[in-house]
Amino acid sequence: MSKTATLLFFTILFSDLPKAQEWQQISSESASTHLLKKVDPVYPAFAKAAGLEGVVCIEVGIYPDGRIHSVSVESGPPALIKAAEEAVSQYIYRPFEKDGEYVVAQTNLDVIFKLPNPRDVERYYPPPLLTDLSSPFSKFDEPAPHLSVSLQEWLDEDLQRKRDFFSCDASTSNSENIIVQIPVLDPAVQLFLVLRRESCMCGATGNCPFELVEVNAKAVHCVIDSMGSEVLLRQRKDAQYPEIFSLSHMSAAYANIAGFIKIGGEWGELYCGTYFADGIESEIHVCR
Repeated sequence: MSKTATLLFFTILFSDLPKAQEWQQISSESASTHLLKKVDPVYPAFAKAAGLEGVVCIEVGIYPDGRIHSVSVESGPPALIKAAEEAVSQYIYRPFEKDGEYVVAQTNLDVIFKLPNPRDVERYYPPPLLTDLSSPFSKFDEPAPHLSVSLQEWLDEDLQRKRDFFSCDASTSNSENIIVQIPVLDPAVQLFLVLRRESCMCGATGNCPFELVEVNAKAVHCVIDSMGSEVLLRQRKDAQYPEIFSLSHMSAAYANIAGFIKIGGEWGELYCGTYFADGIESEIHVCR
């Protein structure tokens, strides 16, 4: 279908709908009676392997024709959020009316993730203390000994993608990027921490992009793509891969903590926490 035909189709479609009023807040109970199509989320492989359960609370906007207009996550375990968003975006509602006109609606709903055989996640993957974490630069501050051609090509392409995303001025961009090889026990895999330190990509509180990149004989994979001002590690006994923790400073007083771990062949965010500069009440826990 050509662009002109597509535009004409949607013009006719929406011209048949009465003029939408302002957003109408609909209770969860009332909205549930209008739900025509509900899509169950696909349980993320990482969350299933970790035994992670939880509830993702979402606010949705609904078009006058019942389709989903917007999805905004209010709370929930990070490892479950994407699956919840993808499921909810496919919901279809019977249109909401007010005074004889279809209206744009807004409501809240919960997406529940529950396993048939739950287990105590903290028992299998106990959260660390802040004192358990170490900087990867304290021991591994030398440049990576060898970057394969495929990795170097990936790094160059990714840097350009980052510059485009952050609208970096090519004339002032510089390559203030740090690459550190992280030791792993798996001989078939190399693990690299890539920190982007170009000013055009970093926020006012010092949070900059960082990535964890796995390299094997077949491909280069970015397994973590996030933001942070500091990156720390925890090496658990007998674990093939270290756990990666990022501190994202919200102010000079405190920072949010995100902890990533590889379970069942998948990387995901398992830990959440808060760091306070004075050390009081700083803690890390399994994300709920």
